[in-house]
Amino acid sequence: MIFSTTETKNTDQLLPWSYVPVDPKYLYPQGEYSTNRTNGGEPLFAHNSDLIETFGLEQLLNQRREISLTKGRLVFSEIYQRYKLREENMCQICVDQCTCRNLIYELGDVIDNRRLQLERQIIGLEQEKRKEMANYFRDVSFLRKELRETFIEKLEEDQKAAMFTSQAGELP
Repeated sequence: MIFSTTETKNTDQLLPWSYVPVDPKYLYPQGEYSTNRTNGGEPLFAHNSDLIETFGLEQLLNQRREISLTKGRLVFSEIYQRYKLREENMCQICVDQCTCRNLIYELGDVIDNRRLQLERQIIGLEQEKRKEMANYFRDVSFLRKELRETFIEKLEEDQKAAMFTSQAGELP
């Protein structure tokens, strides 16, 4: 190993400055509810009874928001899973059709019972494609309806939270 000693600066001292540590607040997302409270964040040790009521109301409202958000995420997940299932099924149907067509091409121009069976099988696979698309539409439309209801529920929760927090702010 040959070291270059002609340089006067030590380049190893610059390397630690090339790495900038990342603040953990960017790595771990915080919820909307702030845990930074007086008295260790515990409402039971608060000196003011209004703080206990506010903590309970805010906590309840935030829990209801979390429930509606989680429900929405679950519905999105179900829609995505159904989409992936449809894509896998359609891909497999296309592979089966391609296999049948390859067998027909290998038979050549001869029309016999085997070729007719393969043609019927291709037609059956086309019907299966249409059924898969119809089932996908039915399943996803049901899930979209559930997603709309969840979205409306979340909006109602947000409106309730805004109403209660504005009333709590106006009280002396």
